Amino acid sequence: MDRTGHSKLAELAVCPWCISVWIGGIIAFAAHKKIPGYELVTAALTFSLAAGLINEIGAESSE
Repeated sequence: MDRTGHSKLAELAVCPWCISVWIGGIIAFAAHKKIPGYELVTAALTFSLAAGLINEIGAESSE
């Protein structure tokens, strides 16, 4: 177990960085198989990233 009480395998399911790898893998698979709707999911995640970056930049400049 790690410091948070999760087993090492469970950490792969709760760690934000690890989850991003799983989501990226699923989206890459969907894109490879041309599954309908993957473009919408990709666009939503891109806009979410952009909003997060803008928020971080705004937070740094106001300090």
